[in-house]
Amino acid sequence: MNVTSTQYDPKLFEILEPFVYEWTRDNNGSVSAEHGLGLVKRNYIYHSKPKELVDTMKKIKTIMDPKSILNPYKTLPQF
Repeated sequence: MNVTSTQYDPKLFEILEPFVYEWTRDNNGSVSAEHGLGLVKRNYIYHSKPKELVDTMKKIKTIMDPKSILNPYKTLPQF
């Protein structure tokens, strides 16, 4: 999705961002990124994945990366 505006408007951002994640969830989409979800967006995974599945993802990451050196704090929510 590409939205253009003549200037940055935080109100526009506040309207669009929830819409995008809700639309994605409602259409069976998934929140993802190439190298992890990122620091800011990592908690948005819950819009498209249930907590139980995210917990399983965390367990797999712990097995594969026990020292959490690969993309620390960027792949999954930390809480």
